[in-house]
Amino acid sequence: MRTLSRREIVGYGLPRFGSAIMFLMVVVYLPKFYTDDLLLNPAFISWTFLIGRFWDAATDPLMGHISDRTKSRMGRRRPYFLISAIPVAICYYLLWSPPHELKDWSLFLYVTGAYLVTYTFWTMFSIPYNSLGAELTMDYHERTVLTGVRESIGVLGTLVGTIAPPVCAALLASKHRGYSAVAAATGVLTALFIFVAFFSTRENPEFQRQHPIAVKEGMRALAKNRAYRALLAAFVIALMGNSLVPILTLYMADYVVKTPKVAPVIIVSYLLMASVSIVFWTRLSRRIGKKEAWSYALIFSSAVFAASTYYHEGTWLIWIILAGLAGFGYGCTLALSYSMLADVIDMDELETGRRREGAYFGIWFFIEKGAVGIVAFLGLQTLALMGYVPNVEQSLRVIWSMKFLYSIFPAVCFGACYFLLRRYPITQQEHERIRAEIEAKRARAASADAV
Repeated sequence: MRTLSRREIVGYGLPRFGSAIMFLMVVVYLPKFYTDDLLLNPAFISWTFLIGRFWDAATDPLMGHISDRTKSRMGRRRPYFLISAIPVAICYYLLWSPPHELKDWSLFLYVTGAYLVTYTFWTMFSIPYNSLGAELTMDYHERTVLTGVRESIGVLGTLVGTIAPPVCAALLASKHRGYSAVAAATGVLTALFIFVAFFSTRENPEFQRQHPIAVKEGMRALAKNRAYRALLAAFVIALMGNSLVPILTLYMADYVVKTPKVAPVIIVSYLLMASVSIVFWTRLSRRIGKKEAWSYALIFSSAVFAASTYYHEGTWLIWIILAGLAGFGYGCTLALSYSMLADVIDMDELETGRRREGAYFGIWFFIEKGAVGIVAFLGLQTLALMGYVPNVEQSLRVIWSMKFLYSIFPAVCFGACYFLLRRYPITQQEHERIRAEIEAKRARAASADAV
């Protein structure tokens, strides 16, 4: 079995840097930019997120289906790197550059349209990209290294995405100009790194030669995969717990802790510890297994977020400390979840005789983005229903709504995720058995062909 070189591992991981900047900005800065600076009602922007997730219901599985069935000299994943790189950069810039004259419904239609087109081109890249990651290596631990490096690069991107927007807005004396400038630079950088990944990676031609499984049959096999169901349920619940944290950080800084300038520090503390912890969780998983390591992280995270209900005016130092601890727990999800999904795909290959990374990642990302979109929609709708008014002192009802969404809701999600994860069946020993049976089947098939 060939070992990946450092060039391949780093080259494959680089696009995660740009994508992390992009979507950190979308989650953290986009809602407040449109509600507090462009004065779009938070109920409107919540619909933008929700409509985007319905759109993903079509595009993510479809892209997985197309990618699995593509045949070309460049492979079945890499051609879409070239197709999507430049369009996603242009669309992302437009998302952050609305015309000044737009208000209310026209502004809502603009941001929703730009959001949908951006995510469409991003899906065209991300589904094949993540599918390729599951194909680059079949080794149980090397997969964790590959995803760990990729997500570490992503954490560096989120740090840049945290710091750059407010800095550029201050330098240019305008959030509109500052955010547009960061979006333009991010788009160019992301497109460049996508091209680097294209030239740094190679696909296994054996996977492309396989005959595609029928859609209905494939979906039935996917639905019957117990390991996939358990892992997907655990991942989605954990993601729901994390999804409101970046969205509400700026609101918490302004209206609960009442120290607006601390918000970037909170995000940096969270992300730095997440990055540092990836090495810890990767090594721990080698000793006790991926499932056990993630289980410990979930218990830890639930306790940290439960303690976050203490936040009130002036508790910025405690917030920084707890944010770092929360990031330490989150790093385990980054390090292990995608590596575990690749192991699940091996189980599917054993059962169906096909490599269907595109199908698995298409469903995975649709449900992932759907969960984030629904939670974001409900969170922002809750603020609107509770009486949130931008740029004024908030009522006690609004304050406690923010604290509940920021602390109790994530703590409950992580606790539920722990119990769901207990049903995940693939250990290192089980994965070794799966790979051995797959290789034995391939050897028998090769012998039959030779005869």
